[in-house]
Amino acid sequence: LIDDGDQIYIVTSSHYKFVAEKLKRCLFTHLPFLTKENVIITYNKSLIRCDLLLDDAEHNLVNFKGIKVVFDAPYNKNTSVADFRVTSWKDFYELISELKTAISFIV
Repeated sequence: LIDDGDQIYIVTSSHYKFVAEKLKRCLFTHLPFLTKENVIITYNKSLIRCDLLLDDAEHNLVNFKGIKVVFDAPYNKNTSVADFRVTSWKDFYELISELKTAISFIV
């Protein structure tokens, strides 16, 4: 997505005492192209204003005002708040590509 010109931010609601370790252990290990400038820490993800929010937890999507995408997990099979569901990062990339194509036809 970054190579396509998209801006990527990771929004975490992790407790401040555990954020540094979580970012080191998870985020920067699996997404090494991101830096601390790509991270937003907040207790309430619905305060974030962006086009799209991808999350595995339904409660983070409920009050979000943009496009809601749930990352499939056993505990969120029955969620009804998401606009879309993806099961992999590849699915997510394809969804973003489709949405950008659809929006370009509208604009």
